[in-house]
Amino acid sequence: MQELVEAINASGAKALSTILKSGAISGERLRLHLSLSDLAKLLNLPAQELVKNLYNIDVPFAVRRRGVEMKLVAGETTPAPDATLIRALRNAHDWVAQMKTGTSIKQIASTTTISESYITRIVPMAFLSPRIQQAILSGSQPAELTLETIARCKLPMDWQAQERLFGFSPNT
Repeated sequence: MQELVEAINASGAKALSTILKSGAISGERLRLHLSLSDLAKLLNLPAQELVKNLYNIDVPFAVRRRGVEMKLVAGETTPAPDATLIRALRNAHDWVAQMKTGTSIKQIASTTTISESYITRIVPMAFLSPRIQQAILSGSQPAELTLETIARCKLPMDWQAQERLFGFSPNT
């Protein structure tokens, strides 16, 4: 097994190309079928010692976008907070607090060296529903919810409308 790990570390997914027999993506599942004999050879084990789950892989997957970047995430994932979203949410709350004390967007822009236009696109995040904000902080927001998505939309004031807009299932 160590040889396989080292091969993957050395040449990435290219090391797996010799053992991949077929693969399919359907719905929200990724299915890979590996060559039993090639996998056994790579692991330096007799084929009969390999467990079926080792060469037939069927896992959930999601496509995560962040700006122009796209990433396939396979398998069960644990929530991973998005530092960019969290930073923008924190800034939005800070800027709203400053505006409540009479500081203008122009003044905030000059003291932070961030453009007025960016500030005006981010400030509405302070008014996201508590459920959305909590999901951002815990990293459990829908994969499609990115800073760009939030900044480019006209944010409804109704929290349930926001949640529908950003792909949250209805509260139960």
